[in-house]
Amino acid sequence: MQIADQAAAEAAAETPCYVVHGAKMLCSMGSREARLVVPLDHGALLEGNPQMTVRDREALTNIMCFGNCFSADNPKMEQAAVDATNRYNQEKSQGFWEKFRSFFMGPPETVDSASRELQELCICECEPCFSEEAVWEEGNEKSQLGGEATLIQPDTIVCRYGGVIRIIDNGQNG
Repeated sequence: MQIADQAAAEAAAETPCYVVHGAKMLCSMGSREARLVVPLDHGALLEGNPQMTVRDREALTNIMCFGNCFSADNPKMEQAAVDATNRYNQEKSQGFWEKFRSFFMGPPETVDSASRELQELCICECEPCFSEEAVWEEGNEKSQLGGEATLIQPDTIVCRYGGVIRIIDNGQNG
């Protein structure tokens, strides 16, 4: 997370507010901020925007993509590392001496797995993923919509791949 993003997340934690459709979030393993959305409101609006609950945590339905993912725990990361290694081996084999060598030794070897160290050096597309039990932490139990606690700004949720997602803007300001 960049320094400015970290400062925004810390400032947001100091002023708890209700969260509405369009709120901004950051993931500690993502490359950019994303929006929190609700396809169908829960019957409560704040300044014309649907209010969110702790159950609004569906990947790519409520919690949008954070750009790239830097987590080696993401299963897409191994494939990204394998693809990068095979591309490198293929490009390396295009030189004169490599072509000469491959004439006698065969084509360059392709790999189908990558070490954890190599995976940590790669990036892949973000696709948030949550367990069935995952909910936003510390929702406002005193204010409920449809039996669920309302979502407040300093709330966090953890992705299966280790990213900590924080709300940095509650969405009420447009």
